[in-house]
Formats: sequence, C-alpha cells, structure tokens
Amino acid sequence: MHQTQVPVDFYTRVMARVQQRPARRGRWGWLEHWWMWWTHGWSPLGLWVATVCALLSLAFNLGLGYYTWKHRQAITAVRHELTTAQLQVHAAQAESHQWQDRFTELTNQLAALQQQAQRQTHQAHEPAGAPAPSTSMPAAVEDVRASSSPALARDRVRAKVGIQVHSGEHTASAKTTETVKTGDFLRVYVVPEGEAYVYVVHNDGENVTLLNAQNATTKVTKGELVTLPAPEQFYQINGRSEKESITVLCSPTELYEVASLFSGPNVTQHNWLSLEKALLDKSKIDLSQPTDKPLRVAGNVRAMNNNDPFLHTLVIYSGQSLVAKKYDFQVQK
Repeated sequence: MHQTQVPVDFYTRVMARVQQRPARRGRWGWLEHWWMWWTHGWSPLGLWVATVCALLSLAFNLGLGYYTWKHRQAITAVRHELTTAQLQVHAAQAESHQWQDRFTELTNQLAALQQQAQRQTHQAHEPAGAPAPSTSMPAAVEDVRASSSPALARDRVRAKVGIQVHSGEHTASAKTTETVKTGDFLRVYVVPEGEAYVYVVHNDGENVTLLNAQNATTKVTKGELVTLPAPEQFYQINGRSEKESITVLCSPTELYEVASLFSGPNVTQHNWLSLEKALLDKSKIDLSQPTDKPLRVAGNVRAMNNNDPFLHTLVIYSGQSLVAKKYDFQVQK
C-alpha cells in the first residue's frame, strides 16, 4: 500500500474554504435562513406558541374570507331577484294599460255600431219621401254611446232630483258642493217627468258603484218616485274617504255605455270619470233657475209619501236628451 504525505495545515485550509463558500440551500433557503435568525435563542415553548398563533390567524383569515364571499353571493342573489321582480311589475303594468286601452277601443267601436243601428232603425220607420236625418253628430254626443235618435236628442228631459242630508237633529237638502261629517246619513230622490231610466253612481275616489244596479235596466214610469237606498233607509258616511260624489242620470232611453261599464267586476276611476264628463257635457243642464233653491212643479207625483216634507224641496233639472246631476261631498272626520 502506498501512502501519500498530507501537509499538516491541510485540514485548516479545507475548513477555511468551506466557510468562505456560500451555502446552497435551494429555492427556500432564504426562508430557512430567516427562520433560523428569527428563532435564534427561542425556547421550544415559544416556538410552539408562535406556530399556534400563526395557524389560528390563518384559520381566522380563511373563515373571514369565506364569510365575505358568501355574503357577497347573497347580496348578488337578492339584487338579481329584486331586478326580476321589478321587471315583472313593469310588464304587468304595461299589460294592464294595454287591456284598458283595448277596453276603451272596444267600447268606442260598440258605441259606433249602436249609433249606426239606431240610425238605420230610425230611417226604416220614417215615412216614404221624408228627408233622411243628418249622420253628423255633436262632438259631446260622439264621445258616448248615443242613447236616442237625433229627433229625441233635441227634446228636453226634465226630472226632480235631490239628496237629503241628515246630520244629528238637522236635515237639509244637499247643495252641488256639500260638506258632511263622518256618520251623517244620505238619501237620494229622483222623480222623472216622463218615462226614463235612472242611474245613481257613487264614487269615493277608490271604488265606483252603481247604487241601483238591480233596477237600472227597469224603466221608471212617469212621475214615479225613486228613493235610494229605500224610503225608510239611508246611506251612512263612513269617513274612509275625504271626498265622495253621487251622480244621478235620468234618460228616456237606456244608457248602454253605463250598463256596459258596470257590467264588469271592477270599474276604474279613469273610465268612469271620462264617461261621467261626457254625459255631463251631453246633458247641458239648464241652470236658468238657481239649482240650490227649491223649485216647485205643479202636478201630482205618483208613489210619493205625502208625509215626507223633503219631497217639496226637490229641484227640477232639465237637459238635452238626458238629465245628469253631480253632487260633490267634502267629508270631515
């Protein structure tokens, strides 16, 4: 065996070279170096506490992040549902407006057909050689269904109309604009001078009601008294609405537009107010006499109770082709 001589300071030189070369610790060497520097001089208990704190902090951050994410997801879902509900509401409103427009259009078409049928019937009953009536009609009459022929439209219609207001111990006749209190009582009186159809409509701003719906299609005889709700009963003001109104219509021919409007379950404010205005314009009530003062008319009235002194305070109104009288009530709580 051959022996090699090694210098005496070989070990010292090798160790010096090793210390001078930087340590190769790979990709995470810096972390190990930082950890050794940070934990230098720590006890095992300190290392354990630091590790537990780091793990708890990590768990807390993960939980908080998950909660935030779920919360954002819930908010997004609620916003989406709210947007969907708003779109559905807008679609329902648009559909409702379309149905209302369609109803108005069909009403106008039906009115035109009835006018045409009435003109044809009137022409068929005219004597031979008689001039045909003009097909043009006043604008106020064209807005509603014609309830009479042109000849009848020129005739005046007259009727006694009044509303009795019973407040406490005081009883009076209602004026065109009247102030009433919650709990007051009302009774409607109508006496047509000729055979007529009577319609009494109540409007409280929300609901529109034909008070005599059961008898509206029955013709009232000449001079017959119509009392609503009954000769010994009253309507009572409930105070739910600040404003109410009662409109009395009296026509020698049936008002098909009124019957058609109230044939449905719900009558809208827009449709009734439009029809009411057209009928009031068409009537053109004669106000040559003060309407808020009693005007006595000679002659007997059938079916009247002579013991009711209010009958002598009824006011007579006249109009073109029909009588339309509206009473507005301001309700005090």
